[in-house]
Amino acid sequence: MKIAFFTDTYEPQINGVVTSINIFKKYLEKYDNKVSVFSPATPGFKHKRNAFTFPSIEFSKYPGYRIAVPYKMRVARKFDVVHVHTPFSMGLAGIAVAKFYKKPVVGTFHTLIPEFTDYFIKTRRFKKLLRKIAWRYSIWFYNMCDVVIAPSPEIKTLLKNHGIKKRIEVVPTGLEKPKKIEKAVLRKKYKFSRKDKIVLHVGRISKEKNISFILRALKNKPGSWTFIIASDGPYKKNLEKIVSRLGMKNVVFTGFVSQDKLNELYFLADALVVASKSETQSIVVAEAAARALPVVSLDTPVIANFIRRNKAGIVTGEKNFLASLKKILENHKKTAIKWHTIEETTKSLMNIYKSLNPNSS
Repeated sequence: MKIAFFTDTYEPQINGVVTSINIFKKYLEKYDNKVSVFSPATPGFKHKRNAFTFPSIEFSKYPGYRIAVPYKMRVARKFDVVHVHTPFSMGLAGIAVAKFYKKPVVGTFHTLIPEFTDYFIKTRRFKKLLRKIAWRYSIWFYNMCDVVIAPSPEIKTLLKNHGIKKRIEVVPTGLEKPKKIEKAVLRKKYKFSRKDKIVLHVGRISKEKNISFILRALKNKPGSWTFIIASDGPYKKNLEKIVSRLGMKNVVFTGFVSQDKLNELYFLADALVVASKSETQSIVVAEAAARALPVVSLDTPVIANFIRRNKAGIVTGEKNFLASLKKILENHKKTAIKWHTIEETTKSLMNIYKSLNPNSS
């Protein structure tokens, strides 16, 4: 089957949408499908094979994010299914092309766009208005798809409650089997003692991840704790200033890390911390839990339900964040959970494609 992915965010950006696109692309192709990605071009960056890029400009309100101007889309007529991953210019182009060439459209609801409005507008009245507009737009967009993919049961319920009328299927981003590494080996490699406590945050360094809250919550952490922020992003300099202003020590910014290095950090750490309020599934929480790394998170629906359901850590409020983290580091019984494998979720996705296009090979 030939599948066209349309997305407004792709390499070299680092985020959950890109991670999901790449791992599904990898495994769909393992099952003899051909996947091409249609995305904005980034000046100076050369994309991999089967990539179609379009001229773009940077969105000043969200550094690193680019708005594409898609054109000459006739190549899309060769595909069996169009799968849109974002609801902006590339997503709209994907739907338009699919409708014109009478191709089925699948849309994944990766991001709670309405929650992002809080980071761009300061006035409460305008925040409420913009959030309402964002929900109306999101519902209008996804109701043009034939099938909507929700990454979690909570998001499926949310979409139904907000007015999605189309068929909704829950397909999370599955995980590859982690390569286990002994903590003692990693402690020696990275020069940490057995008594040191290592707290980890994984994910794009951007405003909506709320890492600034975590830094303030940990400003009075014990000296034997090290806080590792693994990744990169447009908000990094702001966080470095906060670290300096708070006089914090033992805070490490790793920059971009490979999957192998990230796997090491999961097994090296004693706890993962999460404060984002806009997640639809949080791949990193599932990755951590699959490695028996306990999670401390603010009480947000998707992540909180995952943690409670799998006994994967503690869900807490802002005031008790540090106390909850101390409790996890002192008492948590570590047990790895079983999560959906990428093989399972890829087959689920293929079944959806085939249900829309039964005559394709």
